[in-house]
Amino acid sequence: MRKNKIKNKLKAVMDKDEKSSVYLKLFITGNKDDLESDLYELYKSNGIAHLLAISGMHISLFILILKKVLKKFSINAQFVITILFLLFYVIHIVRKGKLSIKESFWWVIGALVALVLAIFPKSIDVIAKWFGVSYPPTLMFVFCILFLLFMNFRASAKVSEQNEKIMELTQQMSILKNKIDKRN
Repeated sequence: MRKNKIKNKLKAVMDKDEKSSVYLKLFITGNKDDLESDLYELYKSNGIAHLLAISGMHISLFILILKKVLKKFSINAQFVITILFLLFYVIHIVRKGKLSIKESFWWVIGALVALVLAIFPKSIDVIAKWFGVSYPPTLMFVFCILFLLFMNFRASAKVSEQNEKIMELTQQMSILKNKIDKRN
């Protein structure tokens, strides 16, 4: 009911003035599709295009709404919902082509492990005892840090590999350009 009320108010504002609706969509969602290209170029040339991008304000607004929604659930359910949201987000960016399936594999694995730990919170106690750790949350932090270090290493290796390929392609292109110049 409250959602429909907010939606109707936003729609009423948008229906009054089309120009305002473009900016409202832009500031709330970061969607620049309806903004005229010459106007966007004007923003870029004046150095203020960053105002139209998804920012900390958008993320804070999203987190605030998420906290309000999740407040109705238990802590365990909050973790499960948040992890499922992140899992669906990874799937979404793969479908949009912003992340390859190969690269998303480890993020999905990490999310699934976190989901299992959120559903069965006592399992971290068992794992901590198995590793000889007296305070189980410490083990969670260590696992998270190791996972992020692993992902950072993979990303660094990928960047290095791509830099090598770029260097090789640049050299090949220079050789071909030199051959073409000699023929002419």
